[in-house]
Amino acid sequence: MPEVTVNIYSRTYRLAVSTGEEALIQQCAELVDKQMKAIREGGKVINQDQIAVLVALEVAYEAQKHAEKLSAEKAQFIEAKNAEIESLKARIRELEARPIAQPSGEGSTSPDAALLREIEKLSKQCEEAIFTDMRKTGMF
Repeated sequence: MPEVTVNIYSRTYRLAVSTGEEALIQQCAELVDKQMKAIREGGKVINQDQIAVLVALEVAYEAQKHAEKLSAEKAQFIEAKNAEIESLKARIRELEARPIAQPSGEGSTSPDAALLREIEKLSKQCEEAIFTDMRKTGMF
């Protein structure tokens, strides 16, 4: 397991991290260091433990706010896609309700029937693509 050495608030920490996470941990340490120094420079808090707790609270608050925003965006996306799916389903029902001309001879099909089958096929492909995309992006 790789190690990273970070400097936070004039103290050095050696951390074991997952492979590939070294740069992210370094960036997070720099953010915490910067926020701790900003609170200290504000002059109202001097105790190092209090500064650390305030920074932790600030980071947790920002993370929670971001998570709630993503959750709301996800809900809006799902709602929009569900509305789109319902619209497509309504259009399919509308097309299915249209009278289909009978074939004029053996082995031939009505142009409307062929069109309807093609629309159904495309609609199913669209719906599958939307749900596949939503699963890949973590929306489901």
